[in-house]
Amino acid sequence: MKQQLRHQIAKFASYMEILVAGITLIAVVLYSLMLLTELPELSMTLRGVASTLPLDKFLNEVLQVVIVIEFVKMLAKHTPESVIEVLLFAIARKLIVDHNIDALQLFIGVIAIAVLFAIRKFLNVTARESEDGMLVSGGSSLKSAFELCNGALQVDESIHGDTLAGMIHNYAKEHDEKIAVGYTVKIGNVRFQVYSMDNGLIKLVQIIK
Repeated sequence: MKQQLRHQIAKFASYMEILVAGITLIAVVLYSLMLLTELPELSMTLRGVASTLPLDKFLNEVLQVVIVIEFVKMLAKHTPESVIEVLLFAIARKLIVDHNIDALQLFIGVIAIAVLFAIRKFLNVTARESEDGMLVSGGSSLKSAFELCNGALQVDESIHGDTLAGMIHNYAKEHDEKIAVGYTVKIGNVRFQVYSMDNGLIKLVQIIK
C-alpha cells in the first residue's frame, strides 16, 4: 500500500513537472516574439542612426531564451545529457555576454565547458529506475538488458543483435516500421520502449515489465 502510494505521488509530481515545462515553454514563445520588437532598434544602429550598439543586450536576451528552452527539455526528458546542455549554455552565456570577468574567470569557464563536453562524450548511462520501469542505455549489451528482466526472457544475439538499440533496429526493419521516441518492441510480457534519441540514434530505452 505504501509503495503504491509512493508511486502515485511520484507520478503526480512527474505530471506537474510536465505542466510547469508547458507553462514555461509558452512564456518562452511569448518572450521570443517580444524580441522581434527590438529588431527595428538594432536595424537603426546598423544604419548609423542610433549611437549605442544594443548587440550585447540583444545577445544576452537570446541566450537567456536558449537556456530556458534547454531547461524545458531537461524537465521533459529527465536525462543527464539534458542537464549538461543547460549547464553548457549557462556557462557560455556568462563567458560571451559578461565583459567584466577577468582572465582567471574566463579560464575557469573554458575548463568547465571542456569538462562538461568530456562528461557528455564519455557518459555511460547504466540502468536506473524511471516512473514506469527501468531506463537503460541503448548501447547496453542485449544480454545485460535482458538480465534486468530477471532472466524471464531468452536472447539469441545472432538473431537480435549485440545491443539493445541493435535489437530495436532489427525488429523495426523486419516489420518495416519507423523508429521514433515511444516506439515499442514487445517480447513476452516485457516492453522495450525508445525513451530518447539523438540524430537518429537510440540513446535511452525504457524497459517496462
